[in-house]
Amino acid sequence: MMLFLLLPVFATAVLGIDIITLEPGKIANLTQGDYIIQSPNFPNQYGFYDKKGQIILAQPAEVGAGYYLFFKEFMLSDHEYMTISHDFTSETLKGSVFPNRGSAAYIYTKSGIVFTVQSDGVEDGLAHTGFQINVQYHGADEVVGTTYENTTDLDTMDHAYFFVSPAYPVTDGSNPGRTQTFISKNNIRVLLYDFNFHGKVTLSGTTANGTEVIPYTGFETIISTAANYFVNEVTIDVVCSLLTGCGRYFIIVEPYTPTPTTFTAENITLLSNMLRNFQSYDGTLLQAYPNNLNYYLNITAPEFVNQKIMLYIELESEASSDVMALSGLTVNPAADDWRLTGSWHTIIFPETNHLQLTFTSDGVGQAAGFRGSLFMQSCNCPDSMVLKDAYQITNPGLVGRSYCPGLNCEWNYKFAVNKILELNMESLLFRNLDYLRILDHQNKTIVVVSNSNKPESSFYVDSGIVYFHFITSTELEVPPVDVLQFTINANIIDIKDLADNNIYNSVLDEVTFMQDKNFRKGASVGYLNTFTIQPPFTVYDLSTLPNGLLSAYNNGSSYSAISPDVRYGIATYTSDVSSMAVQYYNPEFTEGNIIKLLSGPSNMFSRTECLLPPVVNIAFGASFKLNLEAKNTDCKVFLYHNITDIEQSALMFTLIDLHNNSDVEIFMGTGSFKLDNVPVYVYGDVVTIQYSGSPGSITVNSVIPSTTIKVGDNCTPTYITTPSFKNDLTTSIYTYEFSAITASDSWTYHFTPLTDLEQILTVTVWTGPQSKVIRYSDIKAGSVQKFVGTRLTFKVEYAGNPVGLYFSIAACKDAVDDHTGAAINVGYPVSVMFITILVTIYNNYKSLM
Repeated sequence: MMLFLLLPVFATAVLGIDIITLEPGKIANLTQGDYIIQSPNFPNQYGFYDKKGQIILAQPAEVGAGYYLFFKEFMLSDHEYMTISHDFTSETLKGSVFPNRGSAAYIYTKSGIVFTVQSDGVEDGLAHTGFQINVQYHGADEVVGTTYENTTDLDTMDHAYFFVSPAYPVTDGSNPGRTQTFISKNNIRVLLYDFNFHGKVTLSGTTANGTEVIPYTGFETIISTAANYFVNEVTIDVVCSLLTGCGRYFIIVEPYTPTPTTFTAENITLLSNMLRNFQSYDGTLLQAYPNNLNYYLNITAPEFVNQKIMLYIELESEASSDVMALSGLTVNPAADDWRLTGSWHTIIFPETNHLQLTFTSDGVGQAAGFRGSLFMQSCNCPDSMVLKDAYQITNPGLVGRSYCPGLNCEWNYKFAVNKILELNMESLLFRNLDYLRILDHQNKTIVVVSNSNKPESSFYVDSGIVYFHFITSTELEVPPVDVLQFTINANIIDIKDLADNNIYNSVLDEVTFMQDKNFRKGASVGYLNTFTIQPPFTVYDLSTLPNGLLSAYNNGSSYSAISPDVRYGIATYTSDVSSMAVQYYNPEFTEGNIIKLLSGPSNMFSRTECLLPPVVNIAFGASFKLNLEAKNTDCKVFLYHNITDIEQSALMFTLIDLHNNSDVEIFMGTGSFKLDNVPVYVYGDVVTIQYSGSPGSITVNSVIPSTTIKVGDNCTPTYITTPSFKNDLTTSIYTYEFSAITASDSWTYHFTPLTDLEQILTVTVWTGPQSKVIRYSDIKAGSVQKFVGTRLTFKVEYAGNPVGLYFSIAACKDAVDDHTGAAINVGYPVSVMFITILVTIYNNYKSLM
């Protein structure tokens, strides 16, 4: 496998030209001229730009003159960037890679320049070589690459020679043939950095192997920069195969003095939990590696153990010229040829336990170098365990070291069933394809954790067990990070019994609807209830807690959680023993939501002769058609209205599709109160329908009830209920407005309570704009009250009694007897009262005069 980093990294020694250091926290002003601008200590590690540094290069005196900028080295931290401002524009180079090959390594200006280097304040802890920029002044409207001499003596120059195509980086201009010879008393390196050319470029000269002619036919540097080395002389001949538009080329020609080769060799044998470090010339990388360095490292480790070598590498080298080669990374010899050059920061998990690492540098240019470490990382999966206290869950392998590739680990944690396990993701860094799946006791996914899905808040698990499934990519190379790992803090939360809970320790011998009045008081509240009944029995979870956790079990010490059977969107728990513990936990407070359970003997819910399921869940705003059909038995269905606000939600029943009403009975709640006549709105959480035979169908709609009711004007009663309020409310008020369908000055309204009045009822009788008020606190069911007027207002006050009122109202044209208890003459018209008061005041005033 061939790996290359495409970096324009070229460092060389230059003589006679001013070298200017761009230092952090300083500003330098330069006059017109040629310069080398570089980072501190170049090519050694420069440190960090914790403060902004700036160089201001003066505007050329000649109109149309400017500067060529040739980048010979540019390797900064990913948290540092250079801004080059010129000609009313700015270009930003960040990190260790130019945005584009070729043109990014060259800038042409017709103005002064401001160089600024700064950071975002984050240090990555790595060693970076820095930058070196060759700044050359050019005359008015001079075009790069259009003037040259046939022979150039490199020893007389102050800098390397940049051999570029005319008007570089333009690719569609004229490219005539060109031949140029370079001479030096020393050796010469020809570096084809950007070579995207339609034609032929030939390098002729004496190499270490003798006289050679090296042809290039274009596009060779698409993958990597190419370097060639000559002794004393080299000729470059360019032939374009097209009249125009031959493309571009950027070639750096520079002399260098040969230096002796430095050899370094080392053998390392790794054992379990052993850490070994290696480095180039200087382990701190404060000093750049030498030219002509040959470094060799042989690494062996025990075979047939479930461990892998973890190879950490931090490298900065002169791209393409100075290379680190690795072998033994893969078991496939055809793919076992890795070459790292330029800037690298990576972790590699080889497929074999026998590696060779070599690093070679040429005679020109230097960079910070390399350092690394070797460690035998365990690839064993974590063991399952029982948690009794807080625990920190970490990735497989030694903590603080990246986990192995190719993992497929499954394990679990058990905890007491009457507890809640809180999981909080403390830290996470994965490969992009790696993920951790966390599942509950039913193997239902709770969360899938990955780089793109990092939980920001805690999540909770009940039922005594949680499963982990960790999958990692088989890729050998890890992205440029320090450690791939995850850490999850696990906490055990106690569930406390609520002594005043109205469903605590319930003994069930019939179908019972229950709700917890205390649960909505705050977040992180839990309760534990035990139901005792002749088995088998069933519990339906009708709670309105979107993030609540319910679990049911028979024995808290043996993790015998009961998995629910979800039918029609309702979780159903069935027990074959005489008791069941039900535990609920809510991690957050949600206004208006509450715990609701429906329980009873299983045979009351599992009648196979009944077409409908025992419990039907109706969401707010939904519509449901119930086809009633029973075979030789009486059937019962509980309609659960899944609502949070009983005042703003009600059920409406349409009975026109019933062809036998006598076979259908409708009850409020679980069957405690029968509705002989179905009201306009039926309030409450549960409505029970009992039927036999095949009486037809009923349509049920969840609606927002109206408090303005039109009643029939033929003395046909309209049936009404008021809501049943929450138990912990001391006082609440509900109001209805009644009027006949046909407008008239006078109707006789018949009000008949069908349940005993246990509330305070205030009736306002309206005749046009006039009104009279009557208050009742005790009316028996069946007694008829009559009121004469155009419309009525009913205000029901619940003073400590949450039960709703069931009544009928009818608009008639009959006369009203004037007797005690009738509404007529009981109230006092407001207008008459007002006139009487005025007359009294006037008479008193007159008597005083």
